[in-house]
Amino acid sequence: MYRENVLGVQFALETRAHMLASARDEKRAFLAADPAQRSALVAESREAMKKAEDAMAAYHETFASAADEEQWAGVEAMVSKVIAARSGVMELLEKGDLVQAATAAAAMTADIAAIDEVLTETAQFNVDLAANSRDAAREFRWLQSQPLARDLRRRRRGPRTVDLHGAFDLRFGKPRRRRHQPLEGRPQRVGQRQFER
Repeated sequence: MYRENVLGVQFALETRAHMLASARDEKRAFLAADPAQRSALVAESREAMKKAEDAMAAYHETFASAADEEQWAGVEAMVSKVIAARSGVMELLEKGDLVQAATAAAAMTADIAAIDEVLTETAQFNVDLAANSRDAAREFRWLQSQPLARDLRRRRRGPRTVDLHGAFDLRFGKPRRRRHQPLEGRPQRVGQRQFER
């Protein structure tokens, strides 16, 4: 899952970046006095929107469940709404109708802010999932490296006594007891195991 979460961060941020680039080119097209320059900026804005759509489609490979797919479908619908509205603005700019283009651009201001927020939240959500997956993997590798885990694996391959006290003491930093050494200054009962204090 770590790989999918990292890709989720990448594709969500790419979608956001391309939509921001499209908006920037749109604003520059409004300011361009030369029709040829305006047409070039309109083309760049459309190209950025196409890249945003590609990034949204690429996000699909990160789905881990139907719930993930349903949630992203809502994000796609929001972004597609802005893309459709901005495409209309681009057409008006190409015609030179700056007044109508400005009115149409202003009408989608709230939608632009909403997709920026939701794409940022989606990226952060995947960052958190990736970090949790990484930490879980590190903890698992640490547990696998401990003596108790190694003894348990060996036990599955054949009979073996597991030194539980030794593994516990090594894990928590306590001095390890040595077996078969008599206690000093005190006799033991017959049949008792002898340990050093």
